[in-house]
Amino acid sequence: MRDVPRPRIEKRLRVNWVVGVVIVVVIVSIGSIIAFSYPSFISQSSSSSSTSQVVEFTIIESDPPDPLAGMNGSYYKPLGTQWPIIRVHQGDTVIITVINNDSREIHGFAIDHYDDRGFSLAPGEQHTITFVANEVGSFRMYCNVFCAIHPYMQNGALIVSP
Repeated sequence: MRDVPRPRIEKRLRVNWVVGVVIVVVIVSIGSIIAFSYPSFISQSSSSSSTSQVVEFTIIESDPPDPLAGMNGSYYKPLGTQWPIIRVHQGDTVIITVINNDSREIHGFAIDHYDDRGFSLAPGEQHTITFVANEVGSFRMYCNVFCAIHPYMQNGALIVSP
């Protein structure tokens, strides 16, 4: 093996060190620019519920043997079980699309306080409701049209937290 003169090695180390420092400075600079240009990259406190969001949900209504029979499968839960459950925060804009996948029966949908009157859907129809969750509490979601599996479609819940 041939010995490399010491000054060459030291010069190479200096160049590598300078290149490494430049790369680190560039990466930190780019990260800072991104963090301050796009505030959503900066972590936000999870306890802050003052920022409202738009939240979307889909409710499928159908009869057995569909795996989603009832409302999103409520038919297969013990009678009286709260299902489905939608959780949102006060001030959130809530968008719920209800789809009647049944091929024979009319189904309905209502939410206490937010859509007391409700609506009905013929087989194959869908309907979207939008509202702001302005009141904290638990509100029953249910089928407001009597059908063959009606008892299994009475215990959904919209839970609005502060």
